[in-house]
Amino acid sequence: MDAIKNNPFRVLGLPITASEREIAKQVNMLATYTAMGKENFFDADFNFLSKIERTPDTVDEARKQIEKSESKFLYSLFWFWNNNSMDELALEVLKEGNTSKAIEIWEKSVFANKNKVYLSIVLIENLIKHSNNWSDQKDEDHSFV
Repeated sequence: MDAIKNNPFRVLGLPITASEREIAKQVNMLATYTAMGKENFFDADFNFLSKIERTPDTVDEARKQIEKSESKFLYSLFWFWNNNSMDELALEVLKEGNTSKAIEIWEKSVFANKNKVYLSIVLIENLIKHSNNWSDQKDEDHSFV
């Protein structure tokens, strides 16, 4: 769960699609604010996760963790990706703290069309635990592992 709670994208308040320039700009801004003892709040500071402590050290560590493309990719697997309108809607609902509604939105999106091809993704364990519509049956097109 640490890969989620202390995810560098979460610490920096950035989407996983952030460019190097956006990362540098955000790090500089956070470094200035944290040095002055001021707090920043971002859209992805979800209240269902523990409170995040942003200090000069945690900001610098987060920057170091996503400097290399390999580790940036690794940490991106454990954070939210706003890829389409359903993700956008679910993330808006998460901001309000309604995890069950967000799960419902993502489930409807996933199960809306059986002919779609889906990439493997990593889901937060709690989101899976609270879902009751996952099928554990295997066939030639589907498997749940």
